[in-house]
Amino acid sequence: VASALLPRVFAAFRSRHPEVSIDLRDVAPDELLTVVMAGHAEFGLGSVEDEGVPEVRIDTLMQSPLSAIGIKDGRFEKHRRLSWDAVMGSDLITMRRGTRIRSQIDDALAQSGRALKPAWEVSLITTALALTAEGAGISILPGHMLPKTQFPTLVAIPLSQPTIYRHVSLLSRADFGLSPAAQRFIEITKRILSAKGG
Repeated sequence: VASALLPRVFAAFRSRHPEVSIDLRDVAPDELLTVVMAGHAEFGLGSVEDEGVPEVRIDTLMQSPLSAIGIKDGRFEKHRRLSWDAVMGSDLITMRRGTRIRSQIDDALAQSGRALKPAWEVSLITTALALTAEGAGISILPGHMLPKTQFPTLVAIPLSQPTIYRHVSLLSRADFGLSPAAQRFIEITKRILSAKGG
């Protein structure tokens, strides 16, 4: 989220509020709750699920389906949608077992008796995209995680049968009021993510 979605938000916010400094902590999604609940950040933005913790407020800002991300080669980008079965024979690049996104994929596919057999398992989304850009395979990631300006040769094609959605949510402490600067940042974030189609 920090590299794919927020640079445009940061630029818009800084142009309107140059006097406000931003302390960005780009952490893994599994660390987001801890950072916010410990008071190290006013709020978090990321792919977090509502785990029913009453002290936490979660507001979904956008969602997109998991996608097959591949090189624009004159054929791949012509697909409007791909089924999981259509990509299973390819060299797939996925997140490592134990990550939330991988668990979500494995659980959804297991319901239809299928299992993912990736050629590569990585810890960072940017690693998956860099491997894909070099022709190592097709990445399975949320479509919104493809920063098109950083990876102009890649395209995200939504996967179906099943369609698996990933969310980008705002995470904050339920007992904590956000500062005016944070509220303004969130307003700009919502407007930009909404324009992106979320």
